[in-house]
Amino acid sequence: MIDIPYREKIKLKNKAILVVLSLSIVGIITGLIISNLSYNIASDIIKKDFPDYQIDVYPYPVSMVITCVIFFFLVALIFIYIKIVRETKSKFVFVLLLFLIPLALHSFFNIFYLHLLTIYSGVKQYHELIGVAFSSSAMLGTAVFVVSIFELIAMGSLLYISMK
Repeated sequence: MIDIPYREKIKLKNKAILVVLSLSIVGIITGLIISNLSYNIASDIIKKDFPDYQIDVYPYPVSMVITCVIFFFLVALIFIYIKIVRETKSKFVFVLLLFLIPLALHSFFNIFYLHLLTIYSGVKQYHELIGVAFSSSAMLGTAVFVVSIFELIAMGSLLYISMK
C-alpha cells in the first residue's frame, strides 16, 4: 500500500513534465510558423520597394518562438487555475488567475507586435511606425530577449509546480 501513492506521485510528475514538453513543442512550432510567415511577408514587401536589399531579422524568430511558448504556458496555467478555483474556491488562486489573464493577453499581443516588427524591420521609412523595439537599438533587443528567457523559465517552472 505504501508503494501506490509513490507510483501516483511519479505518474503525476511524468504528466507535468509531458505537459511542459508538449506545450514547449507546440509553442516552438507555432513560433516558427509565425516567424516564417512574417519573414516571407517582409521579404515580399522589401523586394517590391528595394529589389537589391537583404532583410535582417535575426532576433525576431527566436523571440517569436520564446513568446509563443510563454503564451501556451500561460494559457495552460489559466486552465489549471480555473479548475483549482472551481474545486477549492481559493481566493489566493483566484488572484493568481486574475494575474495570469493580463499576462496571457500581453504575450498574445507581443506575438502580433513581433510579427509587425519582422514585417517592417528592414525598411528605414517604417521605423517610425514600429517604435524603438528591436530595430532601433541592438542593446534594447538583447535586454528584451534576456527578460523573455527569464520569463520563459519562470512560467515553465510555475506550470510544472502547478501540475504537481
